[in-house]
Amino acid sequence: MPSSLPNCIIYDKDIYGVKDLYSLQLESLSKNIMYMANGNEIVRAIFKIQMEQLQQEVWTPLCFAEKVSQVKFSTKRFVGDALIILDSKNFHLCDHENYNDLFRNHRIKGGYILIEDVLDEEFKFYKIESKNVGLALRIEPKWFKILRDRITINGILERELCNEMLIKRKRIDDTKKIRSSEDMSDKSRKETNKEVITWRDSMSNNNIYSIRSKKSRHHYYDEIGKHMIEYDKLQENNDVSNSPFLINCKGCDYNIRRKKDRSSECYIYIEKDLATTISGRWEKDNEDVKYIKPYMTLENIDKRNVSVQRTSNINKENLIINNMVIDKDKNELRANAKLWLNNVIEETGIYENLNNFIDRDFFDFTNKEIFLQIGAIIQKGPDLNLDGFFGIEIFAKNSMEEKFSIEGKVRNTRNERKIYAIGIITALMIIPDNVIVDLRTDDKILKWLIDYSNIGSNRRELDDPCYIFLNCINIVLELKNIRLLINEKKANDMMVMKSVKLPALKQELIRCKNSIKEVVLKYSNIAVDEYALRWNYNLIEGAYRKCFKEISNNINRIDLILMDYVKDCFVECNGANVMIDWKETFRLINNEITTSRNVMSRLDASIRSFRVKNFLKILPTYEILYERKVWGIQNTKCPRCIVEIETWEHIWSCGNNGSYTESKLFNDSIEEICDNVMIDEDANEIKEFKENLVDISTGRSNIMILNNMIREITRGIINEKWMHVCKNNSFKIILRNIFDLYLTKIQEHIWKERCNETTELEKQMGIFKDLKRKKRDARRIRKLIQQN
Repeated sequence: MPSSLPNCIIYDKDIYGVKDLYSLQLESLSKNIMYMANGNEIVRAIFKIQMEQLQQEVWTPLCFAEKVSQVKFSTKRFVGDALIILDSKNFHLCDHENYNDLFRNHRIKGGYILIEDVLDEEFKFYKIESKNVGLALRIEPKWFKILRDRITINGILERELCNEMLIKRKRIDDTKKIRSSEDMSDKSRKETNKEVITWRDSMSNNNIYSIRSKKSRHHYYDEIGKHMIEYDKLQENNDVSNSPFLINCKGCDYNIRRKKDRSSECYIYIEKDLATTISGRWEKDNEDVKYIKPYMTLENIDKRNVSVQRTSNINKENLIINNMVIDKDKNELRANAKLWLNNVIEETGIYENLNNFIDRDFFDFTNKEIFLQIGAIIQKGPDLNLDGFFGIEIFAKNSMEEKFSIEGKVRNTRNERKIYAIGIITALMIIPDNVIVDLRTDDKILKWLIDYSNIGSNRRELDDPCYIFLNCINIVLELKNIRLLINEKKANDMMVMKSVKLPALKQELIRCKNSIKEVVLKYSNIAVDEYALRWNYNLIEGAYRKCFKEISNNINRIDLILMDYVKDCFVECNGANVMIDWKETFRLINNEITTSRNVMSRLDASIRSFRVKNFLKILPTYEILYERKVWGIQNTKCPRCIVEIETWEHIWSCGNNGSYTESKLFNDSIEEICDNVMIDEDANEIKEFKENLVDISTGRSNIMILNNMIREITRGIINEKWMHVCKNNSFKIILRNIFDLYLTKIQEHIWKERCNETTELEKQMGIFKDLKRKKRDARRIRKLIQQN
């Protein structure tokens, strides 16, 4: 093959099918990064740590997945380098531009401080160094060191701002106050040994302190902490504007140990509903007594504990009131169903019908076992595309009167399982909480759901093409406390479902497909995983390795279609390319009719090379060689007839081909195959089959307008007209063998004979194979032309 041949031809799976190592690495990275981001607890924690570290290193409040496009060098971490590689191919892990994003906490929130206010006089260093735009600095600049030391605690690379910066950001004049919008929902479980857990005792109204929490077997309390008390020696001279000095308690009334020895350590139960966490530091006094000092004043600790206690009491009172009022429970179920509906389905199409069901008939299905019947089909849409249609029937057990049915349409899909999954999600949005749902649908769909539920591996779940839909179904079932029965079916019920109800439901969908409204899902909320992979900000639904293969193959196919070599088959054919049977065409070009795809030999390589070049019209004719500036080729005239320019079309019609013409070789191929293969066939059928092939061969081509249909076969293109004359599959096999033999005769009797004659003529002119590898001297040839 020529060195100028585009890579898309080499990597196209239907031509040469060579594997692209870079694409294979992308396939592996996509699945690995999704498993790390949403896998088991340990792997997910490691991924989150690396993402936070990368966010700290690039010093940005944005999620690193947003900032990755601006990182121009290696991060020396697998997660960071993988995201950089994926971003180079427009694959993104987060979509924080979406205002409905459930995981916007990847960004660091807060106010802003102008860099001039922080640097003051040193701002001149920033102005000088910021002029070098586009340079990725490897050495920490001077202005950054000053900035880091002034805004962070102890100058460490963390996001803990010092009090002065907090005050400036909130524009608070009193330096003794802290942020009033502090998050009151901090976890009580300690992250490090430098954190203090505190809450307010409801009996004595005193602040309780604890550290080093661990799990408890108590039926109510989940954690146990080591009790801390104020250090009297240092606390005497302390006031409420400073943080307390806390030491280990040696025993008190809060101690839960069986042996309440005053000389031993004191352990207490942690009130998780009231407790909050404060960072601190360990220090020692003159007597080497170790104490911890939290980063919060006594006044603010007391205010926060009071606020948390007040909020907890209000929540408990509301819970008691809600449990006492039964009608309010139903209203909450209805409000919950509307909340699910608004978050998952767009307010268009069938949304109004679903909302009306929740307003009118919702209470008829609460506290009952529900039957859910779903059927789905795929039909041709109005825009020459495939649309999916599903029908849902919901009715309470032992009551056929309380029934609700609705149909929906999913545009541009050919995956039947996806339609069923969307139908289940739509039904779960309007079904009440805390019910049992008996799902009745196709056997293959039930088997698919059962097999998915039995996988037991987060990594293998990613291989399902409908992963995000199935994952959403599992999360909805868990949050709404719905039990879905998919394998407890009676034989009689399944027989009736399979033979009567499902066919009737599908027939109704076919009959009313033009009037069925569309269901539009909010895909940003369907992806319930914290990280979801997107290509050009379009959500990938699952089977990430397979998706990468399809994207890579489609990119190669698009590049192939837009090439100048085949523009007459796609761009300039006025839509006639729809008549080409591309599957049969590529089988013929790849020599897969008589040779297996896995077989490799010198003869097979020679045949495939010729047929690929022939299809692309890049056979080494004098026109092609002259454009490549091959040494010794001074013009584009045919070296044999010296009359016309030797183009691809001229090869097959040159007068020096002798008695071998396209029509003769095609007729010989028909006779040879029919005489050797169609021995047991009826003579009249054989005669009719031959006449049909000859009639088609003399017809005009709609792709190669100036030629007949034989010229298409000469190029390796198979039109659908040829297949229509075959009565059964055996005739198609015979027709494929005729085309394969014809191309073999073309190569042997015309192309190879032309090459042999041209080689002899070139040797007489002193042009040999080694010399033809050189580029011709344009200046020398131009002088020779001028002299002549």
